[in-house]
Amino acid sequence: MINAIIQDQGGKTLIWEFPNNIYKLGSQLREMGIDQWIERISIADDEDSPISVKLYADNDVGNHLILLLSEDHTLYDVQNITESVTNSNESIKADLERNIIYDQYSSPDELYQDIRQMTYDIGAVSETFYFPLSAEMWDEEYDENCSIGKARLLSYKDDIRDALIKYIGNEPPNMAEYYGGIGKDKLLLSDWDVEQIGDELYGKVDVRLTEPMTAEENEALKDWISGQNSDGLGEGFEQQDIPIGDDILNVSFWNSGADYFIYDQHEMDNYLNSGQKMSGI
Repeated sequence: MINAIIQDQGGKTLIWEFPNNIYKLGSQLREMGIDQWIERISIADDEDSPISVKLYADNDVGNHLILLLSEDHTLYDVQNITESVTNSNESIKADLERNIIYDQYSSPDELYQDIRQMTYDIGAVSETFYFPLSAEMWDEEYDENCSIGKARLLSYKDDIRDALIKYIGNEPPNMAEYYGGIGKDKLLLSDWDVEQIGDELYGKVDVRLTEPMTAEENEALKDWISGQNSDGLGEGFEQQDIPIGDDILNVSFWNSGADYFIYDQHEMDNYLNSGQKMSGI
């Protein structure tokens, strides 16, 4: 969709087509002697810079996407913008590409927001899945990790949400693209967040569907969310240090305890109304 000519000062050149495997791109750059994350390689076409990048495309969509990018953007931004269009739902792709060609967007942010809204609009059902949070804080005074209770964790709600937004990115990826289980064609969007319910802070995933999941599909989706919480997005977020004064907070979306669960809205309502913990699913 978009090609980049990446050249170092010694004249070594790599031509790379986006979107593509960014890990392979990193490997190719290292072979050239460029040991930088693509998030730090700007697309500036400056011969005096250690790395010069020129963008071009052989299609209308690619050419108009290039117009949305400036020298402040990076190769990572090129990957994101091309991937967002390539991976957009087939139901919106024709309208989306027409909007791009007719320059309906003035920035990548506007493009991402419209893709999200268009994707949401073709859905018919919204559902939320909830899960408990756990956390530890490194106490600088005592030089040790301490478990955080529910009330104290709730007081850090804004810090946790800000850290999650920063970790995922200002334009959160559509995690639904990574779901490969049964009912995949029904899942349009999936967004991780936290929510206060009563006097406790829970993690949640808001999803948008074309139609309701069957019971079997619902269980498969919950298994995927649990897997993301333990080994995917949640594992990465757990490693993010959240500064709280002089101390450091780390929040987990998963634990191995018997009281861990992934509940849909109906199950969560029953759980809250029961006044006691139900067995995890």
